[in-house]
Amino acid sequence: MDKLDKLKNRLLSQIDKTNPIEAEKVDRYVSMVDMFYKLQKEAIKQPIIEIENGSQHFTKSNPALADMNKINASLISLGKDMGLSAPPGIDGKGTGYDPDDLL
Repeated sequence: MDKLDKLKNRLLSQIDKTNPIEAEKVDRYVSMVDMFYKLQKEAIKQPIIEIENGSQHFTKSNPALADMNKINASLISLGKDMGLSAPPGIDGKGTGYDPDDLL
């Protein structure tokens, strides 16, 4: 079982599997994680790319890096929607942030 299967199983264990909306969110989340890993693999191979446009020659960061940031933001948003990253105290297990959290 690969890490995406483990992730999907873990997420499915936290939702109502009979709810098609929640199940679709899990599928979307896992799909975005898969795409993030694929982009990361390419960005690691070549973080800076060289562009030639006629007589112009310049370097720039790999566009995969910007796409990774967009996917990461979407993952965070979807994760919050799915209740995956509630701040301390929200789920009734704590009273909020501890002063030591700021150090």
